[in-house]
Amino acid sequence: MKKTILLILLLMVVAGLFWGRIAPVTGAYAVSGCCKVRKSERDPWRKHGTDLAACKSMNRAQDGDNIFKPNGAVWWDMNC
Repeated sequence: MKKTILLILLLMVVAGLFWGRIAPVTGAYAVSGCCKVRKSERDPWRKHGTDLAACKSMNRAQDGDNIFKPNGAVWWDMNC
């Protein structure tokens, strides 16, 4: 009985790992939102129109802070 349960658990783990490798990457796995920028902390945020990768690159070049928090010059707003 214990061997059967262990075998089933092992198969479930292996199947889960295998599915993670072959599952297609879709928009459902992406972080939704929009890139916002501002010149100074007193300026209002404005949409920049880039994807997350470009927004991260811009953030690294300008201030390098946490892109998911609304501080600094570049922010990824997940509520757009």
